[in-house]
Amino acid sequence: MSRVANQVCDDEHLLHAAIIRNRLNKIEQLKLLIDMGEYKFGENSENDQAINQREKLREWLCQKEYEVCEYKNLRQEMHEFAS
Repeated sequence: MSRVANQVCDDEHLLHAAIIRNRLNKIEQLKLLIDMGEYKFGENSENDQAINQREKLREWLCQKEYEVCEYKNLRQEMHEFAS
């Protein structure tokens, strides 16, 4: 999908996908601090937002093989995660 994304997705969709990828990367970078209990909320709002969305993002990304998702619902969910 990523190779043809620019050809099949509009700018808003691409932006939301980039924001979500950034949040997932941020979560991965903060994982050690979180696991050790050393992460301090309130020091960086971008990090806080990523951490707060961690479980919902994980659940959202684990769509079951036969689970159907309407495209407009997908776009709305991406918008909510990216906001």
